[in-house]
Amino acid sequence: MDFAAPVDYPAVFGALIVLNWPVYRVLWAVMFRDAAEAKESAWFFFGRSLLRSIARGETWKQLSSGGKTGLQMVTVMVLVTAEYAAVASVIDLFVKK
Repeated sequence: MDFAAPVDYPAVFGALIVLNWPVYRVLWAVMFRDAAEAKESAWFFFGRSLLRSIARGETWKQLSSGGKTGLQMVTVMVLVTAEYAAVASVIDLFVKK
């Protein structure tokens, strides 16, 4: 399988994204105590600039709280990509001889 190529099996990719929902829930439960902490983390990651946090003296809070959302996003992307690579390589064994 050529990893530089576009997605060869988009239906498999979409199915992996949907079928991993229980994994996303477990990651969310591990990372955040409750919905308020998740909301605050998303706000610091997407909504507030680092310069504004520095000016308000919330630099450490910005980095630690916003980092949780970033780490969760990266973990999900790596997980789905690795699963897709494994499933696509198995499909390639049977389809492309």
